[in-house]
Amino acid sequence: MTGRQFQILTPEGLIEAAYGQPAYGQVSFTGPHKDIVVSALTGTLVLRRGDQTLVVKSGQSYYVSLVPGPAPPQGKGSALPYKYHLQWRIVVLGAAGGLGYFHPAGI
Repeated sequence: MTGRQFQILTPEGLIEAAYGQPAYGQVSFTGPHKDIVVSALTGTLVLRRGDQTLVVKSGQSYYVSLVPGPAPPQGKGSALPYKYHLQWRIVVLGAAGGLGYFHPAGI
């Protein structure tokens, strides 16, 4: 990684510029559950968690949160934790202000 590249580690995953290209954006933590809003002001940002990938193109913002998957099986030796996955919705600003599109990623 060069001095011009960046990576931001959040509870939701790793955020970086897409394809090694220049990008400028903002990551804001919201609410008590550490949900985030990822905004790409110029260039494209990518959020990765496990096998999930969210691509945020220039001019877009997404509200992202972690949600638990199905409960682990019960029984002897079943101390497996919940597996969390990303859930996001696009944030649309403008005349309609505050409307969003819900995308149940990973479900």
